[in-house]
Amino acid sequence: MREGATLAGSHGAGPWRKSSYSGNDGGQCCEVALLSHAVMVRDSKWLCGSVVTFSPDVWRRAVASLFPGALSGSRDRV
Repeated sequence: MREGATLAGSHGAGPWRKSSYSGNDGGQCCEVALLSHAVMVRDSKWLCGSVVTFSPDVWRRAVASLFPGALSGSRDRV
């Protein structure tokens, strides 16, 4: 696993936001919770499953490398 990411058990922390690419048909999708100290990602079909937790810095770098320009505005956009 990459530096700055950990795998944890189920978390009720939130608020969880579903990907804008997710449909209502139960397809492949994820949810993200932006906290002050961490960014958590989970499978929206398995809410009680494991959560991958990233440090805010690692999350910003990952998003910036995958979606150039996505973080030019508010950090809450992604």
